[in-house]
Amino acid sequence: MLTISIFVFLLILLIFLVIPFVWFGCGKLFRINDLTLKKVFLTYLLILLVSIVFQLITPLLNLIGITNIFIELFVGIVGLLITVWIIKNRFSTTIPRSIGVYISSIICIVGLALFVRAYFVQAYKIPAGSMKQSLLVGDHILVNKFIYKFQKPQKGDIIVFKFPPDPEKDFIKRVIGVAGDVIECRDKKLYVNHESVNHDYGVYTDPHIIPAKVRPRDNFGPITVPKDSLFVMGDNRDESFDSRFWGFVDLKAVNGKAFVIYWSLNQTNAQVRFNRIGKTL
Repeated sequence: MLTISIFVFLLILLIFLVIPFVWFGCGKLFRINDLTLKKVFLTYLLILLVSIVFQLITPLLNLIGITNIFIELFVGIVGLLITVWIIKNRFSTTIPRSIGVYISSIICIVGLALFVRAYFVQAYKIPAGSMKQSLLVGDHILVNKFIYKFQKPQKGDIIVFKFPPDPEKDFIKRVIGVAGDVIECRDKKLYVNHESVNHDYGVYTDPHIIPAKVRPRDNFGPITVPKDSLFVMGDNRDESFDSRFWGFVDLKAVNGKAFVIYWSLNQTNAQVRFNRIGKTL
């Protein structure tokens, strides 16, 4: 597991290192003189910094109540113009060639990103609090998409999957039971194969107990997980819409395993949560 996660991290790092070489090749294609790899790398880092700054502008605008799509579009255009201006001045070339380098690079990078996204790693943003405190609203995670080609999901894995009632949506939950496991909950106490389990990551915030005849949140089962299926729950047990309500997840619906938080932004105050960046899952 650790080896595969390290491999994915190295793959992402490799992609970031490949991008400047793509720029270098595009620069040569457009006959930009006095072009060196050192200059390309420094320019790439500068543009990366500008991109991060502009990524923070939209949440800040939303925080103060500005959600006009035209303003967000304007911010995006300004960011693009600044990027072209940086390329023009750093590479000592013309604006048309700068635009050509930028567009050619984007095409190459998008192609590479789509390939990686389809077979290796995909990024997701956490929109709701069903996985608190393991995952918070505003966490951005990376999902390993090829690990389950070599092994089946294990109990405790945080997985992204297609929501069974609506496959167009992606859900993220934790695996509680695999094929053959017997799952039961009595007054918020979870049992797997008739043994009580006390997961450190499972939290309960509502002291009230709901009867099974009202809702299956606190009382359900026993039920047996079918073949090629998973039983999943959110870590925020009282605020999660999961297998207790809509059933099992087919193995074919699993997109991959979440393995690291690469970015985290508090949606309330637009503060970056640096202490969460790089946290493994």
